[in-house]
Amino acid sequence: MRGVYLDGDAAASLADRVRAALLVAPRGAVATGVTTFALAGIAMPDLFKEEADKRVHLLVPPGAARPRRPEVVIHSRAAHCRGLVHKLTGLGTASIAHSWVDAVRRIGLDHSWRWPSDEPPFLRGRFDSPTKRLLLEAVRFGDGLMRRDKARVQREALIQCSQAAGKSPGLALVRTAVQLTRARTDSFMETWLRLVVWDAGFPEPTVNYMVRVDGRRRFLDLAWPEKRIALEYHGRQHFEDSPQAYDDMVRRGLLQDAGWILIEAAHGDIADPSGLLRRLAKVFNR
Repeated sequence: MRGVYLDGDAAASLADRVRAALLVAPRGAVATGVTTFALAGIAMPDLFKEEADKRVHLLVPPGAARPRRPEVVIHSRAAHCRGLVHKLTGLGTASIAHSWVDAVRRIGLDHSWRWPSDEPPFLRGRFDSPTKRLLLEAVRFGDGLMRRDKARVQREALIQCSQAAGKSPGLALVRTAVQLTRARTDSFMETWLRLVVWDAGFPEPTVNYMVRVDGRRRFLDLAWPEKRIALEYHGRQHFEDSPQAYDDMVRRGLLQDAGWILIEAAHGDIADPSGLLRRLAKVFNR
């Protein structure tokens, strides 16, 4: 960037870009937002990854000077959650929770996100508007940080950091998204399914509900335990992997024998979930 040079012929790494930004930033600045996740190698939805590739995001103390550089985005507020140190580079970063808030806030700000007053609450279970697609990406990002097998943050921390952020522009997306995030999900498709049924007006399902059948623990993607209804998503592996398909068939039979009604969704339901929602409505209204 202007006035900052790298000694040598090697292309600048992300860590180099962050160090360059820190040279023109006020004392106490640390990486935040998408830059925190990029440094840590944490997977992000494409919308956020593209932003990480373009600009370095820094958190600076309130009232500090704000360098005006096109390659740097400045977030100026107090760090409400304890920060981190990136082990490989020694660079300071904001916490995972704080960085998620800053990442989502920036995307909301860049896209002027707001929940339009003239949009109906439900759109037939389709995330078919720019407003809802952006919300889906933000919730997907939050869910991904709280995976059942590798949680990097607690949902309570996301909520606390979003509440502590004050009234900064762009926070409408943060505060809508954080209320829809859920811990212990396994995949993006579980997030998509959950938001689709929420959008269609169904009661909120429980994520990865555990049942014991045939002496074994089984986890249902989404479940309404009081009605003994489960909603499961089958990815391509289900259809391409014969052992997986057989295991799913056995599992289906065991659940049905235990009194569960199993509704199954597949890749084709993404483009048009209307058939899936009709099947779900039929068992809810039985």
